[in-house]
Amino acid sequence: MVSLASLGRWAKRKEIILLLLIILIGAVLRVYDLGAESIWLDEAYGIRVSAEGVTTIIKEAGPTQIIPPFYFVTLHYWMNLFGTSEVATRSLSAIFGIISILLIY
Repeated sequence: MVSLASLGRWAKRKEIILLLLIILIGAVLRVYDLGAESIWLDEAYGIRVSAEGVTTIIKEAGPTQIIPPFYFVTLHYWMNLFGTSEVATRSLSAIFGIISILLIY
């Protein structure tokens, strides 16, 4: 005989497996062909701003931009680690997008 506790555990496992599958599909869709297109104007602006020092980033991106300076500061350090290629700069946004799947859940 199947108990309610075992059904609850199975449902929880099934939910976790489904969530992991959704995250995996989201990751593949975000990473697939990441460097195929050339850099767009807004990406070029973000790379240019992020190449500056942190104080310059906060001054330039703070009051006038829709995107908060946190992204540009994070991209600044990301570019120091991984470079300024299309894949390197776009991968930070892809990682944030993958994490957002879990946060939305």
